[in-house]
Amino acid sequence: MFIQFILHGYGGEVVLGKISKKAAEFWQSEEMQEHFHTYVFGPEWFEEENPNIKIPKYAQIGVWHDMEDRGHEWGAAQSGAYLTINEVSDDTFSADHVRDIFYGELMNYVNEHEVEIHSDEQHPQPKEYTFCGVNSEKGTFYEGTIEIEGEFDPKKVSFSSTEIHQDTLITQIFYGEESIDNAGGGTDGKSMDFEIIEPWE
Repeated sequence: MFIQFILHGYGGEVVLGKISKKAAEFWQSEEMQEHFHTYVFGPEWFEEENPNIKIPKYAQIGVWHDMEDRGHEWGAAQSGAYLTINEVSDDTFSADHVRDIFYGELMNYVNEHEVEIHSDEQHPQPKEYTFCGVNSEKGTFYEGTIEIEGEFDPKKVSFSSTEIHQDTLITQIFYGEESIDNAGGGTDGKSMDFEIIEPWE
């Protein structure tokens, strides 16, 4: 029997990266804070389009998705994800649909069947200045198929999640001990948000 798992809804990509105090203060200044979003979205483009704005070397922090030394995750938001489980004819892209097993909010499935979410954490460090970039997306974040023996057991499903700053993203689906490979999906970007998190210790 082949079982297909799909995670869809809202989610996105989150990165966390350490930056220097000097760089943070430069981008938080009254003169430069309005340019921060545009700069980290595309530093090379920004410098080409704004030749009169000189970015000192210490403040050249790079494109947003590369600032990831404190964390980087992509996935469906735990609180905004929908789960679809189907039986399908095989594990190919063109597999036929056999029957519906589940469709609904992920957390309804988790609570109904009392399955586990194995959690990890990635957070800003309390004594550092941290860049946080969030690309919010909507669509399909996870699609994978597994072959099982016997009948489908809803209690054998489990998930992995990562709490990264203020988001919790689902990063993996398991059936029993087996991890289900993510064949990918398709999402559309909805919004982007970039901020500098100050130390709190």
